[in-house]
Amino acid sequence: MLHPCAPFPCRLRSLVLFSIILACCLPAMEAGAQSRSLRIDSGSGSEPWILRAETMETFQKRKVVEAEDNVLLTRGNDSLQADFARYFWDTDWVYLNGNIRIRFGPDTLQAETAEFDLKNEVGWLTNGQIFMEESNLYVRGDRMRKTGPETYSFDQAQVTTCDGSKPAWSVQTSKGSVTLDGYARMAHPRFQVKGFPVLYAPYLILPAKKERQSGFLMPEITTGDRDGYGINLPYYQVLGPDRDATVYANMMSNRGLMLGLEYRTTPNLMSKGYFRADWLSDSLDDDDEKLDQFQNDRWNRPNTDRFWIRGKYNGRLFTPDWKTKLDVDLVSDQDYLREFDSGMSGFETSREIFLSEFGRDIQDEDVLERTSIFQLSRNWAQMGLTTQVEYTQDLKYMNDNLSSSLNPTLQRLPEVNLDFYQSRLLSTPLEWEAQNQMTYFWREYGTTGVRTDLHPQISLPMRNAYGTIIPRIGWRQTLYTLDRVENDPDVDGTTLTRGLFDARVTAFTSLQRVFDFTPRQGPGHGLETSGDSQWTGIKHTIQPELEWNFIPNNIQEDLPDFDYLDRIDPTNRLTYSIKSILTRRKATLKPASSGNATSQIQNSYRDFCTFELEQSYEFREPTLREKDEAITLRRPFSDIRAELQLHPASWLSLYSKSWFSPYESSFTEHEHTLEVRPGKNSSLFFGLDYQKDIDNDIWHNGLDEEDDDDYTIDSGQDAINVLRVGGTHRISPSWQVGVDIKQDLEESEIIHQRLNVTYRHQCWGINVEFERTEYDKKVMFMLNLLPIGQFGQDISLEQ
Repeated sequence: MLHPCAPFPCRLRSLVLFSIILACCLPAMEAGAQSRSLRIDSGSGSEPWILRAETMETFQKRKVVEAEDNVLLTRGNDSLQADFARYFWDTDWVYLNGNIRIRFGPDTLQAETAEFDLKNEVGWLTNGQIFMEESNLYVRGDRMRKTGPETYSFDQAQVTTCDGSKPAWSVQTSKGSVTLDGYARMAHPRFQVKGFPVLYAPYLILPAKKERQSGFLMPEITTGDRDGYGINLPYYQVLGPDRDATVYANMMSNRGLMLGLEYRTTPNLMSKGYFRADWLSDSLDDDDEKLDQFQNDRWNRPNTDRFWIRGKYNGRLFTPDWKTKLDVDLVSDQDYLREFDSGMSGFETSREIFLSEFGRDIQDEDVLERTSIFQLSRNWAQMGLTTQVEYTQDLKYMNDNLSSSLNPTLQRLPEVNLDFYQSRLLSTPLEWEAQNQMTYFWREYGTTGVRTDLHPQISLPMRNAYGTIIPRIGWRQTLYTLDRVENDPDVDGTTLTRGLFDARVTAFTSLQRVFDFTPRQGPGHGLETSGDSQWTGIKHTIQPELEWNFIPNNIQEDLPDFDYLDRIDPTNRLTYSIKSILTRRKATLKPASSGNATSQIQNSYRDFCTFELEQSYEFREPTLREKDEAITLRRPFSDIRAELQLHPASWLSLYSKSWFSPYESSFTEHEHTLEVRPGKNSSLFFGLDYQKDIDNDIWHNGLDEEDDDDYTIDSGQDAINVLRVGGTHRISPSWQVGVDIKQDLEESEIIHQRLNVTYRHQCWGINVEFERTEYDKKVMFMLNLLPIGQFGQDISLEQ
């Protein structure tokens, strides 16, 4: 037995005492020779740092721990790696040297040497690099200072989004700063291409993350016969999490400075808006433009204070049940949209945004009446309410072409529609519906007032196995309350009424037959492996239809003439049509689901071919012919309308509409559109618009779907024969080319031609577009520094 004061136990007690003192002076050292790890507690209550290395040595007097070989300092998702590290535990300061790689969240830093205050997250790096993963942005500098948890400053640095040691483009700066997940601000930047300096600026700000950031976007450079040399420079400004704006400065050497403002908002998932305004004080000489391009049409073109204001909004009011829509389209003159139809500030760009984001188009650039509408609507189970304010701008009365005091353009301020949907009338077999409208019509010159139009209808559907017959009878009661009668000599009084009877009988049926050729599974039968598919059946449906419309003759010349509802012509017309529909059934072999050892066949259906023929016969045609002196020949039959829609596969689509005259014994009009996608990298389209030159009367039915009376007779038509061909093809992952050509086959000349070539690199892209019209040639050039040059182009803002 050992004595209590024997030498060995005394040395043991001394060793224990020394260990306790060391534990009080140093951060906790994990036991074990192989772990070589050190827990660094900053004392701020945050998660501690853990230092690991193959070799560690502690210097108690200097209060320093030195680590060598595979040094790793970690805290959560943050890490610091180096060949050597020296940690001062009383100040939480660390010095790193050799192959330094630091990870702060998604961002990576590299350097030869570095020092950091781990408590305040400040320090410096030499020969360092900051890489921001979300935006692929590199910042390389001789000396870089960490000035805060997410900020750095640097001297003599290079900024780029290109990978590699020799970037395709870069910005060399004397000094600057960068915010992780924020901005890079640079003083005296020099833009370089492959290390060769190209441009200089005194100051530059670049966004350093993918989220929306304010700053200048890539400019658009153009040159053209009319506009001269131009540069369109956009500045993008974030206004909030659901709003942003872009200011455009478009300088054209022949015209002057065009200023533009673009505003986008997405306040919630059910609401979004896009508005754009451009203004130009045009310095182009009016006389030079008048003779050739506009063919001496004698319109005034002062070319001053030219503008275009457009926009759309979809939203909700009060509750999600009340839907709002706003369409704005205001333009300064009759030529603006035709002259400025391309580029960032052009007509086609706005049209594409409206179609893609709202699904609503705007009127063509050559339409002289521009309509703006605000609409509020709500639907219930058996009724719907729509109120709207509609303002129409007639460009013929702009620029003093015609006297604005004699402008008869109608404005609907407001219009209220209350429609009752078709439903059962009490407990009878009858069904009823009604379309009711109240509108206040205002205009600068002409009759104004309120029109109330009520149109209830009662029908008796009779259905059996052979088809359906629906007789319908209606009464249209119209009341006019006028507050001004002007330029209407036949209107007598301010309170007028009209009652008008109408009747309609519709008979239709449907005949079907299924051609079934269901395949068998297994080798040689078409469905062998998962994903295989083939057609397994075709259903042929034939739908003949007869419709008779009758409206008696009613004298209406003593009523004001606001729109088509004020002059409803008498009719006694029979319309007959037949529609043929082919529906395919395709079977696809799906992999076996869990618990089922055999594969399963899944069917899908598509109407791949629809063909329709329609013609009308007007029994009252002699009376109408006597009424209209321009109609000289007896032609009770309308042209035969043939319409074909063909979608045999997802890569092929054909839409064709033609009219054939039984009196001319020829086609009088064609509308054809063919779209082909031969592969995932290519798309083609072909279009043909044709009208035959006819001096005699021509009747096309079904031209105006809004008009209740679609009996339309015209005394001849001019020849039109326009071919449109175009498409896009991705030559390689980097190169894409697009072509759009519109040619007048009658005159054998090109109306419009556009060629677009796009090249996209890992960090930059070029878009060059050549456009030629009858009176102008233009070249547009856009350089994109990816992803910097693409900010602010999408209306779908982040919430």
